[in-house]
Amino acid sequence: HVAGIIAAANNNNIGIAGVASNYNVQIMSLKVLGGQDSGSTSTAVKAIKYAEKMGASIANCSWNFIIQSKDPLLERTIHESDIMFVCAAGNEAVNVDRSPSYPASYNFSNVISVAATDSMGSLAPYSNYGKTVTTAAPGSDIYSTIIGGYGYNSGTSMATPMVTGILAMMYANKANLYPTQYKSLIKSSV
Repeated sequence: HVAGIIAAANNNNIGIAGVASNYNVQIMSLKVLGGQDSGSTSTAVKAIKYAEKMGASIANCSWNFIIQSKDPLLERTIHESDIMFVCAAGNEAVNVDRSPSYPASYNFSNVISVAATDSMGSLAPYSNYGKTVTTAAPGSDIYSTIIGGYGYNSGTSMATPMVTGILAMMYANKANLYPTQYKSLIKSSV
């Protein structure tokens, strides 16, 4: 569903067109949650390290951990990375400044935290919010690819790839910007 929102092929009379479908976007799917030996911050760190090794520029993090304290390894890995992280703010309807959701709550220049809006452009009732949230994007009843066809899903995990697609287009057109400049452009053009 997330990959389709970012880069589903356009002009083929099938399903949907992804946000960055007019660009040469390559998707690398890495499992962080679900499956054997997954669902931990150490698994997320392994995925980030692998993505870096493979030359990824952007990480769409449609996952999060609601934890009481920061994981120092995950925090350091993201902070020291050259990758831009576009992160789901979470779906608990809480202020993430008080109840952090990681990695979205890391206030680093290379982290863009994304809340979800409804069809009216208002904050979706389930979406997390707060000062560390960078932007919001459509996240309710989003139609995209699913295994075996197409379907609807809702959540900040659907809003995040909307911003990832925009960032991918920005990378394709302005490859020499710093992470702070990309983040600033996203914030100023909402």
